[in-house]
Amino acid sequence: MSVNQLYGIIRYELIMHWRRRALPFLLLILLIGMIGFTILVDDAANQPMSRRTYGEGGVIIDEELLPLDVQHNAEDFASLFPGETPDWLLSINFEQYQNDRSLLLVLGMLLLPLLIGITPIFAETIPLDRQQRIRDLLESLPFSKATYLGGKVFGLWAALALGLLIFALIFGVFSRLLMGDFSLSVYVALWVVMVVPPALIVSAYAVLVASGVRSRRIAALIGALLVPVSFIVFGAIYGILVISGLGLAPNVPFIDVSTYAEAIGSFLSSVFSVMIPFIIAVPVVWLVTWLATGWGYRKA
Repeated sequence: MSVNQLYGIIRYELIMHWRRRALPFLLLILLIGMIGFTILVDDAANQPMSRRTYGEGGVIIDEELLPLDVQHNAEDFASLFPGETPDWLLSINFEQYQNDRSLLLVLGMLLLPLLIGITPIFAETIPLDRQQRIRDLLESLPFSKATYLGGKVFGLWAALALGLLIFALIFGVFSRLLMGDFSLSVYVALWVVMVVPPALIVSAYAVLVASGVRSRRIAALIGALLVPVSFIVFGAIYGILVISGLGLAPNVPFIDVSTYAEAIGSFLSSVFSVMIPFIIAVPVVWLVTWLATGWGYRKA
């Protein structure tokens, strides 16, 4: 595999994914939706809350609670959850924690439409070469199937990572203006561990699984059939998010650690752990594609 050839395909794919406008359009729609959803989440924090308990004889007791943005201390907020108030919640800036918590929820919900949108859009990456007669040109060049497939996947990853970086920067500025102070390190870590890797993994599945077909329509159909995989990846991560003990689910007690950094680190470690099978599947799918897909190029 020639490094120069691989770099050339990656660069070509990076440019073409942005020229085709499907990726920018997807990210733009998601950004608009995320901004609207964030406004709703922030507005919900201004609404009064209630807690339902059951007294003797099964009597229902509804207790009115302060809105989240008025609960300026950890004790008030922790009273909404079972168990004791953890030391890490008492030792941090509570307003910053509330904003971090909102971003966790918002970015967690971003995953589902992002992963669903990726599969049909990027499944046509290789069939598009056949339709545009690029395949005929490539057959005259001395590089291997491994170089081609690797360049396609890495080029897509470069384009997608660049798009998500721009998305994260714009959304981060908007969130700071709307919410106020939040932990920049937590925000970056959420993108690096929770958002970007699943997007790259699912996009690789889409490109490789649909690489053997000639029609863009069939490729898009294969991408649509991969949507359940997107749901599985999202479900695995969102499940970790719900049981993280970071104050996201009312029936889950807070995680018992000493510091806020340890609480966030434990959550990110769990997310990475649940992603390992999906990460391992990428080279497996690549190998199966490499073995199964017909190839007319001369071997380098």
